[in-house]
Amino acid sequence: DTIPATYFGAYPYFPFGGETWGGSADTWKARAIEAGMRQARFHIAWTWVDSAPHDTWRFAGVDSQFSYLTDPEVGCEVYGNLYSCTHGTSTRFDSINPDPAPGAPDTFWNVHSPPRNLFEPVDSGSNYWARFVEKTLRRYDALSDSFGVDSIRVWEIWNEPNIIAECWYRPNTAHYGRPGDRLTDFQMCSLYVRLCVVADSVIKNPAFGGHPDNRVLVGSLAGCEVVDPAKEMVMGKTWLRWMYEIADRQYGGPFWDGVAFHYYPNPWHPIHPYFVHRLEADADTLRAIMSANSDCGELWITETGWTIWAHAVDEQEQANAVAEVFTTVLSSSTRPGGGIDRCDWFSFRDSRRSQHGLMDTLMKWRRPSFYAFRYLTSVLPGLRPTGRVRLGDERDTRMHIHKFEDPRTGQRLWAGWTNRRESFEPAESIAVRLPARTDRLSVVELPHVDREPKPARPAARADGRLTWTLTNRPVFIREAGRPARPDLAVDSVWTVPGEATAGRPCTLYVRFSNLGSRATRNSGADRNAHLRTGVRFYAGDRLLGELDHRPALGVGRAVTLGLPWTPDAAGQVLIRATVNEDRAYVEHSTDDNTGYRRLIILPAPAGDR
Repeated sequence: DTIPATYFGAYPYFPFGGETWGGSADTWKARAIEAGMRQARFHIAWTWVDSAPHDTWRFAGVDSQFSYLTDPEVGCEVYGNLYSCTHGTSTRFDSINPDPAPGAPDTFWNVHSPPRNLFEPVDSGSNYWARFVEKTLRRYDALSDSFGVDSIRVWEIWNEPNIIAECWYRPNTAHYGRPGDRLTDFQMCSLYVRLCVVADSVIKNPAFGGHPDNRVLVGSLAGCEVVDPAKEMVMGKTWLRWMYEIADRQYGGPFWDGVAFHYYPNPWHPIHPYFVHRLEADADTLRAIMSANSDCGELWITETGWTIWAHAVDEQEQANAVAEVFTTVLSSSTRPGGGIDRCDWFSFRDSRRSQHGLMDTLMKWRRPSFYAFRYLTSVLPGLRPTGRVRLGDERDTRMHIHKFEDPRTGQRLWAGWTNRRESFEPAESIAVRLPARTDRLSVVELPHVDREPKPARPAARADGRLTWTLTNRPVFIREAGRPARPDLAVDSVWTVPGEATAGRPCTLYVRFSNLGSRATRNSGADRNAHLRTGVRFYAGDRLLGELDHRPALGVGRAVTLGLPWTPDAAGQVLIRATVNEDRAYVEHSTDDNTGYRRLIILPAPAGDR
């Protein structure tokens, strides 16, 4: 499938509804349109919409976010994130945070703990979480109808529950255990699964304002293999395995539609030494866990980002990370085990406590990462990912190249960079050769400023390849103009005589044509000797011999070559002939460069033995 414009999302940090911190809604809207942000994680905190006493609903501030996100000029595809609980519904209603962050309420601990009564019937008025989910669904289904936009069809449950001492605090009352009990990490995971069961039962049930086509994302995991003992953090992969175990044991198996996780590559963090090039390994790990539990659902990154706070990275490195993450995630769809279905950058603008944003809090300063994001949204939608390019040597561990193709023109685009090393040393430079179908190419360095990038216009070499040096600043290499390459196709393979006999000579023949848009080179001249058109014959996997065709082969022309061969034993063998197997020059396609013939070799006559 081609990349939709709605793939490119960010956590909005909208100026209304709990996350103001200055800046105007109109400025936010203008910046969203400029950046091409077309997907948004719509964060709906229970504490924002249900004030004390419980069941006093006030959605107005959050409604304003929804109206701007779905404004036709912005056109965001919105998915909901349901999170937190109110003071009056918390299992820590008697807790006070002894050390709140500046400006944060002292009730932070209790709103980030499991709500009470999760095991009450889903239709019960005292199942507070179910009622919050129902109220939210009905509210935004009705609002979608009034705005004439699509209803929210994807809902993510909670946020980073595997960080127990920060986002999923243990109850300190007897609601889910005996007084004085300290719930284990596994029991906390079980409570989270129950939270998801209740949400799923509401979100997909029309009786509660849900819809059978709605999808539920669970996990919202903080990383895959990250551990932080100070936060009582459980590895994301361990938490996910527990979720499947609990779902199998208590609820008849997985009931969710997808898994969400967060990926924060930060090379300077003492506990989270993550790098962008590890993202693929994390996705593979989570996909393997899903597959082991017969789960073919979706895998989303609902938060990813690099902060420039405390000089963890500089603004240019943050911009590079935007391109590295999105191109890697998009390319992951071609991986055998499945890829990442969606990705959201954290965040569109800074919060009051972080500098992850593409802009500052007031949206006056657009960082290099803003222009990087804008460039991606201008060049990648409509292309089809065709996978990561591997060179087959040790350079594959030191760099990334991802390839995309325009299905309308057949032109290809490569995005490439060298990986940051796992130290304070700068990334290196690596020369690569890419097979181009056009003679001219356009090479653009990832923009870091508000200026139309001026592309380099290198030419491919005689063999059709472009040599370019990659650095840690991503480059985008695009084929320009009409494709002009040979395209060899094997028409037929046969033998003379038609029936081979062991011990008697025969000749293997192959006929191949040039179906491309350019003749092959005459490789008889010394300067073109490396551009020879070679044909290799095999019996099974055994090489029988090789022939060269040195004259140029024009467009639409065909040639026949024959290789003498004496079979040494009777039996049945698969003859294979492959043209240009060593890729001496670039072709339009190599899908039809091989032909086959199944040959029966008769026993030698008695007089020949």
